[in-house]
Amino acid sequence: MAEKEQRRAGIKLTRVDDLFVTEESRQESAREKVLELPLAEISDFREHPFKVRTDEAMLGMAESVKQYGVLVPGASQSGRRLRNGGRTSAEKGK
Repeated sequence: MAEKEQRRAGIKLTRVDDLFVTEESRQESAREKVLELPLAEISDFREHPFKVRTDEAMLGMAESVKQYGVLVPGASQSGRRLRNGGRTSAEKGK
């Protein structure tokens, strides 16, 4: 009985949704994408070149953002672990 279960466990079946996907949609899902992520889901990493400091420069930048908005959006690499333990959306498809 255990031998039969081991053989079943070794069989990998394609999901039904994957059977009805076109090659074009497969290629599209593999492309890099621009995503909007909540800032709370982006975490830093060791030896990150930019440090957050609560100093005069930071207060000045915060005031500038209040007045003019964000002029240059932030960027993050996909595949980094999110704070909630998950992965970015781009990474989930891999």
